[in-house]
Amino acid sequence: MRSSSGRLGDTNLLNADFTNTDLEFTTLDGAILSGVDLSKAFNVFGLHATALVECPAVPPPGLSCVAGTLLGPGANLSQADLHGVDLHGRDLHGANLTGSDLRGADLSGADLSAVNLGVADASGANLGNANLTDALVLYAVLGDMLWSATVCPDGTRSDTNGSIPESCCWNLAEPQARPVRCDP
Repeated sequence: MRSSSGRLGDTNLLNADFTNTDLEFTTLDGAILSGVDLSKAFNVFGLHATALVECPAVPPPGLSCVAGTLLGPGANLSQADLHGVDLHGRDLHGANLTGSDLRGADLSGADLSAVNLGVADASGANLGNANLTDALVLYAVLGDMLWSATVCPDGTRSDTNGSIPESCCWNLAEPQARPVRCDP
């Protein structure tokens, strides 16, 4: 089966067989994945699976289902509603979080290196001990954040970069890549 660039969102895929299915750039938003084993699907690059009615029984290798969203390294989480979700310690490096709602999310200890947070709203999120190395934050909202020993996009640490109070607001990888709002 080949489903590359397919749209299977808002579909009941109960017990569907995805063995040897190419899921590159496939959209599964709002799908019912009860009983589905995605471990034998391949090429999940760009897979967009948010607002799932039911998570798959077995997610693709390297991804997990949290709050109805398949997430992990390199995941396409653009426009995802992760408001208040506990994502502490998660490996999300290289993920696309463009336009996502991360307000109040617990991202403490998460690997957010090389993520794209462009136009995302992460107001009130906990970034304690998170790694934001090379993260893109253009037009992101980073207000009322909890910064604590956070690795900033430029590789410095929020607790030793001289910012008072502690933050990464002035330690972004590229000076022109300023967020809309950034404050501790």
